[in-house]
Amino acid sequence: MDCSRCIFAITTPPASGGPFGSWQCGCRVDRLETLKQRGEAHLPEPMLEGEMSNFYKLDRFCNMYRTSKWKRDKRIKNAEESAREESACSFGIVVDVSSQNEDEINSTVRSIGKICYKKEKMIVVLSSDYEENRMQMLVNETHKLLGDGIDCQLVVHSKSDPTDVLDQQRKDKDAFVRPMKNRQNFLLKVRGGQTLDKDFFNFIDREVNELLVKSVFFEDPKNGISALAFGVVNAAYLEFLDYDLMSKELKNLSVNQNSYRKYEKKN
Repeated sequence: MDCSRCIFAITTPPASGGPFGSWQCGCRVDRLETLKQRGEAHLPEPMLEGEMSNFYKLDRFCNMYRTSKWKRDKRIKNAEESAREESACSFGIVVDVSSQNEDEINSTVRSIGKICYKKEKMIVVLSSDYEENRMQMLVNETHKLLGDGIDCQLVVHSKSDPTDVLDQQRKDKDAFVRPMKNRQNFLLKVRGGQTLDKDFFNFIDREVNELLVKSVFFEDPKNGISALAFGVVNAAYLEFLDYDLMSKELKNLSVNQNSYRKYEKKN
């Protein structure tokens, strides 16, 4: 792709002062310089002798690329603000609460409610086997997150034969169907009792949208939390049919392929 139709491309008249053509000299949303530093943006070689290339060609997708049609059709007033809002990372969090006690579950729910990130960019699923004496407690925890402005639902799995090898696959499918359908950029699976650092999602969004890293596996080792890119999960899950097993293997692959990022909280 190139920047020729992007409304954020900064252009200037040709150095000759002639009346024809305009030349890209920057980017209003500060993507171009970062991409140039990463070696992922360049002016293409001219096809004809004496011809000059006037817009940068990108070796990767830019999620801030917007056309005048986008701005016109959506009746956008502040294009940069709207584009940044659309491009912000979204997260799907599945919390396995099948065997944890109320205090452990509440600890996880409280930590999610305290996350310093756009609430509308999060979907939370509490996933549990059916136990009648726990249902009201789980409904209460679901409503706590809804009260915090976070999209949350409770998914209850019918009890099944523990020797059924397809049981875990069915649970994964039921729990992740909503985050996957909404194509949340990153997916997490945590267990009741684990807590999420309030700045973990901001760290991921900065890496993706400011530093423009191509990492697909982000890990907070202190809390034992991992966030996997949607596209990778979508492509790899059928090979494993078990989210936990897939996550372990994808971590190894991402480390070897330099697409792994470790979160370290700043003091």
